[in-house]
Amino acid sequence: MLDEIGRQNPEMKKATLHKVKSILSAIFKLAIQQGYRPGPNPVRETPLPHAPEAEDTAAYDLATVLDMLRVVPEPSRTVIAMAAFAGLRRGEIEGLLWECYTGDELAVTP
Repeated sequence: MLDEIGRQNPEMKKATLHKVKSILSAIFKLAIQQGYRPGPNPVRETPLPHAPEAEDTAAYDLATVLDMLRVVPEPSRTVIAMAAFAGLRRGEIEGLLWECYTGDELAVTP
């Protein structure tokens, strides 16, 4: 199953496949604990398929972010502030929509 997920999603990074494996392992563990599946967890010893490593990401220090916010016009200023202060990963930032912001909270959806 992991191999097929990797084949169908060649851009998927190794860390994401590791998370998928962890979720699958937890599902099988629960099934074994509740008596739905006998025997050992089949995911536990399964190797991850070959996948690209995640790229290094750069982070700016607070002073640099504040300098940018002082000189960049809207709406770019809001985008920079969101990227700097929301604690989101790159893919989450790329997927944001204005509709995700309600005024009180930001909904990050897949």
